[in-house]
Amino acid sequence: MLIGVGQTLSHYRLLKKIGEGGMGEVYLAEDTSLKRRVALKLLPESMATNPEGLTRFRREAEAVAALNHPHIVTLYSIEEIGDLHFLTMEYVEGNSLANLIRPGGVEWPQLIEIACEIAEALCAAHERGIVHRDLKPANVMLTAEGRVKVLDFGLAKLGGRREEPLAASGPSAPTQRGPLTSADAIVGTVPYMAPEQLKHEPVDARTDLFAFGVLLYELAAGRRPFEGNSPAETVSAILRDTPPPIADSGRDVCQPFESIIEHCLRKDPSERYPSASALLADLRELRNRHDDGSSRPGRARRAVAAAVSIALLAIVVISLSQLRRPGTENSAPQTELASIAVLPFVNLGPEGEQDYFSYGLSEELLNSLAQIPALRVISRTSSFQFKGKNQDIRKIGALLGANNILEGSVRRSGRRIRITAQLIDATQGTHLWSQTFEKNLDDIFDVEDEISRAVVQSLRVTLLGDRFLDPPPQPNPEAYTLTLQGGYLAQRGTERDLDTVLDYYRRALAIDPKYAPAHVGLARTWIRLGDNGQRPVAQSYAEARAAANRALELDPNLAAAHAALGTIQMSFDWYWKAAGESFERASQLDPNNYVSHVAMLSFTSGRFEEAIELFRQALARDPLQPATTANLAFACYYAGHLEEARALARTVVDLNPGISRGHYRLGLIDLARGHPDSALAEFEQESSDIWRLAGLPLAYHALGRLAEADEKLAEFTKTFSNDSAYQMAEIYAYRGETDSAFKWLDRAYAERDTGLTQIKGNPLLKNLVRDPRFNAILVRLELAS
Repeated sequence: MLIGVGQTLSHYRLLKKIGEGGMGEVYLAEDTSLKRRVALKLLPESMATNPEGLTRFRREAEAVAALNHPHIVTLYSIEEIGDLHFLTMEYVEGNSLANLIRPGGVEWPQLIEIACEIAEALCAAHERGIVHRDLKPANVMLTAEGRVKVLDFGLAKLGGRREEPLAASGPSAPTQRGPLTSADAIVGTVPYMAPEQLKHEPVDARTDLFAFGVLLYELAAGRRPFEGNSPAETVSAILRDTPPPIADSGRDVCQPFESIIEHCLRKDPSERYPSASALLADLRELRNRHDDGSSRPGRARRAVAAAVSIALLAIVVISLSQLRRPGTENSAPQTELASIAVLPFVNLGPEGEQDYFSYGLSEELLNSLAQIPALRVISRTSSFQFKGKNQDIRKIGALLGANNILEGSVRRSGRRIRITAQLIDATQGTHLWSQTFEKNLDDIFDVEDEISRAVVQSLRVTLLGDRFLDPPPQPNPEAYTLTLQGGYLAQRGTERDLDTVLDYYRRALAIDPKYAPAHVGLARTWIRLGDNGQRPVAQSYAEARAAANRALELDPNLAAAHAALGTIQMSFDWYWKAAGESFERASQLDPNNYVSHVAMLSFTSGRFEEAIELFRQALARDPLQPATTANLAFACYYAGHLEEARALARTVVDLNPGISRGHYRLGLIDLARGHPDSALAEFEQESSDIWRLAGLPLAYHALGRLAEADEKLAEFTKTFSNDSAYQMAEIYAYRGETDSAFKWLDRAYAERDTGLTQIKGNPLLKNLVRDPRFNAILVRLELAS
């Protein structure tokens, strides 16, 4: 069929031709039905001759059409008229980045904004499993308002079905297609193709990050990092050469930005950023910290982190010495100094990205204070509930069960840092003590020595013990800072951020392989990835075990490492005795924490009343900890204390809206209470797809809406059964389909499904307990009475 301007295809009238490339011709068209302008892309005629490829194309195109992001051009529809196939897409008026590239590069403010917006688009697509594979300046538009729009997301992959030779490598070179496998094909534009693309190896999201690195380099330097006089020479440069420094082009960009580009351009995909979200985090941090892009922030930022950490520790120890010093006005009987909470210090400077300082430094303080036997220290999780909330100190103290509150602020100006702290009697709301530190950051270790001397002087008349007189060896400042950032994101982010968390810890260990807390962070993250089904369970727990063991080799007295190893022994090994020993050792080393771990082992063994008492002890130390509160709610649910269970589960949701499994727990409790309508409402509000779909078949079955129950079970099976054998068993057991339930329990056992740690006393499995096969599973797990 001959196509030309003025012709009408279905209800689309072609207005003008606006592009042409390897994926076909592109026209500006008018949608006469909806009275709007669209971009209409005609696909190669070969699409119609391959029915299998066309079916696959449609399936993948539906995934692309589901993308809805402000920085991705929307795919509206897939149309066909006879043998002619075309796509209709959002029409964007503006200029492509290919026209923005000029000698000397793009100026910093625009450069960093463009970088962040493209990275946001990559995050959105990669989260849905969609890889662009042809990211280049010509495929990125800048609207008249200055907003980025990425074109053809996934279409290079969707259309890559036939063999063609490599084309020219100019800035507007069309998409390439060449052989990859019988089911797919290599696609891309040579100067922007990653080494694995050129070598016909499998590609993934990290392939887009390489192309993104090329694009950023080109925008910054005004030329591409890999150049040649022919496609073959360009391919050779990509595979073998290191790009010249951007400064060689006459452009001076900040070193962190050049490091980000270098990280993207590594030849081995495993050495690039693990995800677009990790890359975006670094870009945002750089944007927020350096508006002009000209500073060299690394050492200064690390200095601030280390200085604040030491100063805060000094402040707390000095404050305690003031309170416990006999014969002073502020002295109180030792029995009155029972507890202290450290609120996150407020960042008063212009750098809004420094919140992780408050998180990490507070954690360091609490870990140190926990070594004082006579002092009960409220954990960071509860204390941080009050971040940014202007509440009365007396109310905070009552809620936390703390009779002393330490709060303060940090302000940085150039090379100076000022730390102000004040200790408050939470029962009276009166100030007990305050002090300000103001220091230069020219030499971080001089700052450490000065503050340490002040601590030693204050301790001469205290009862705190000699262990505080010799400060522990300081970690590498950069490794320390990266570990703080990983811990902060692990606590404040979502499950989707865990790849970024891993990257922070890995980068810390690349700098300081002997920094034990980073190994512990790595272990905890791998455990979460396995438990969430984001990684294969066996792989995740193997990685976690290696990290926990390495942490213990480096520091045998690190309580968190013993706790991490105990979690592995309990959840994956099902080696209850070893897990108990690890948790007990963690509790001995840090009496203020890890009681909840011991409680979890009691829960697994079916000793629910014992678990309830231990969880309550843990909450007395950390009253607003959502995980402990949720576990206490679940223990009450298993023990049959349903009203208390519901009140606790509701508290978790009210204090942490959107928390994963929050409404799912409420739904299970309502089912046990005999309120299936309420259970259905709770399941429908669940924020996590997997737990929402796990709950809905239960509620519909309880309501007698069996067709809907079957429909939701089929949907859950199709979407999540590969990683949720235990949940499948729960659903079938609740439905009374015992044979199917035992089939899934056997599979859960074979796959080391961590859900089996909750098998004993599970109300959803009550239809199975009289079956001899159930006790046989308990025997295999060594959980039989």
